[in-house]
Amino acid sequence: MILLISILINIPAVQNMLVKQVTKRLSARLHTRVEIKRVNLRLFNSMRMEGTYIEDQHKDTLLYAGALQVRITDWFFFKETPVLKFVGLEDATINLVRHKGDSTGTTSSSPRHSPARPPPLLKRASPVFPSTSKI
Repeated sequence: MILLISILINIPAVQNMLVKQVTKRLSARLHTRVEIKRVNLRLFNSMRMEGTYIEDQHKDTLLYAGALQVRITDWFFFKETPVLKFVGLEDATINLVRHKGDSTGTTSSSPRHSPARPPPLLKRASPVFPSTSKI
């Protein structure tokens, strides 16, 4: 079974199908638009995503990365909460804007947020290493 999964996960069409599912889940969970054009999964703990776009709650670009490389817990898809070990950005733009009236936490006053804070997507993250990027 594991051999079959490892073979399937290395097929680009399967990887792109998985990306569509992941972006759909992330968009729903974050209540915003998330797009990834292409992904390359390596083994069971590393991935390179190209054309990664995340919108903020005001429909402006929060993050665009020409390439986003991530190293995550081994066998992350079997874990409830994976651990992010490394994030690398290439040709990225990150817009950190705090709009008037925004709070620092999740509030029920915004229709796009739920009143209860969802469980974390990841347990912890290491530093981000940008390359040819601007913040």
